[in-house]
Amino acid sequence: MNAYVDAALAYCRAVVSGDVAACKWVKLACQRQLDDLDREISPDWPWLFDEQKAARPCEFIELLRPQTILGRLSSLRRVPFNIRIPRQTAGTTGTFVGEGLPAPVKKLDFDNITLPWSKASTICVITAELAKLSNPSAEALVRQDLVDGISQYLDKRLIDPAYPGVANVSPASLTYGVTPRQATGATLAAIDADVRYIMTQFADAELGLATGVWVMSASLAIRLSMMRTNQDFKAFPDLTMNGGTFYGLPVIVSNNVTPSGSPGDQHLILINQAEVLLADDNQMMIDVSTEASLEMNDAPSGGATSLRSLWQNGLMGVKVDRWIHWTKRRSQAVQFIDKAQSYAS
Repeated sequence: MNAYVDAALAYCRAVVSGDVAACKWVKLACQRQLDDLDREISPDWPWLFDEQKAARPCEFIELLRPQTILGRLSSLRRVPFNIRIPRQTAGTTGTFVGEGLPAPVKKLDFDNITLPWSKASTICVITAELAKLSNPSAEALVRQDLVDGISQYLDKRLIDPAYPGVANVSPASLTYGVTPRQATGATLAAIDADVRYIMTQFADAELGLATGVWVMSASLAIRLSMMRTNQDFKAFPDLTMNGGTFYGLPVIVSNNVTPSGSPGDQHLILINQAEVLLADDNQMMIDVSTEASLEMNDAPSGGATSLRSLWQNGLMGVKVDRWIHWTKRRSQAVQFIDKAQSYAS
């Protein structure tokens, strides 16, 4: 039996037995699932439980999450959607007070942040023949395409300095509005100076880097990992093309790190995760249809009149939605070095 199905059935049994607390409706749903499975052995029972189909959403989510930068940022500050979150903008200070003199009263300043609903969506269309006759290869093809498409889209929107966001549609990138440090040279001394500069930005803002993480492309990670000192030792022995650490902080490697201008440009990004707010529904909504009508366009317009019937053309569409929104708790939460391709050039 599939591991996901095993886990789901174990949960159902635990709910029905009372080992897991649940409401009336969850208990009824779990009992119905167990009863329906017992009825499968009856020749009069017309339904069949398909373990592979039941496991597909779980497999898709597990494939997607590790491939995204977001999926590997494990220390972001998670918050609910559409809830006003107070944010402190100024703090208090202390002072010495003489004998018998009154203590001063200081003021805290606050504003509020609300993370609204934002939805990322994609649709993949294949022929009904491919879906029916090529299983499981067709399933793997569609699943991988959706994984690649959504992970690339979310990652680029997360860290593209040129993306300002769209009001009531999508959040601005974490690097938008940040003044970058331009790489100052190709030597280890230049890297030291540049890294010291952006780390100092956090220190000056009284932000620690206990949850700090670097984000860079695989090509930049390879370039840095192969730099050597004058004594022919690796300058960054704990860094590889798969990640590791850089200046004592963990590294996330992703080829979705967006170039800043020309195709050869590279960013070296430092994120203080504790200062980034994330509202995430933690699930994918997956819909499959053979009867919808679609505008076959990667930039569809509302109210389009040129639609294609999936049913008439023997096609199947798979649609995936993810509800997610992010913002920086403080503007200094993210810093980056631009034109980092100059390192070791």
